[in-house]
Amino acid sequence: MRNAPTWKRAADAQLNIGICHELNDEKEEAVAAYESFRNRYSDPVLTGQATFREAHCLYKIYRDRPNDENACDSARAGLVEFIRNYPLHDKIDEAKAYLQTVNEEQVKRAFTRASFYDKIAHRPTAAITAYEEFLRQYAGTSWAPIARERLEILKKETAGHEKK
Repeated sequence: MRNAPTWKRAADAQLNIGICHELNDEKEEAVAAYESFRNRYSDPVLTGQATFREAHCLYKIYRDRPNDENACDSARAGLVEFIRNYPLHDKIDEAKAYLQTVNEEQVKRAFTRASFYDKIAHRPTAAITAYEEFLRQYAGTSWAPIARERLEILKKETAGHEKK
């Protein structure tokens, strides 16, 4: 790649560098190689493949670090980009399944955070803020009714303490 960046097979070589890193479980290096590919080349078929592989590596990084919100955000962004730009790609269903998993885990993490402030830390004001933020972001989820109910209870409890 250094000696012949404009060689007719340079795009294939760059993609293969990413694949080699991926096969060696060097996910961060694979992501960098796929990103380099996408910045340099415009072959639509190979770019779709590189975009999916990059998103898949980001997803695997997130799976290795489930509590790392940056990894979660990166995986989500990569998957959304792939789905938006390559809706007819043969890996679209796989990408959608990964995105659904990431989204569900983000919802669960946000609810768990609010619940932590509520039930474990016993910080009702922080819990109220966290439940309100949860409802702003995830009002349409199955967790929302539970959050609304708990939010109402906390608001009544804190209103009673403020009056005393």
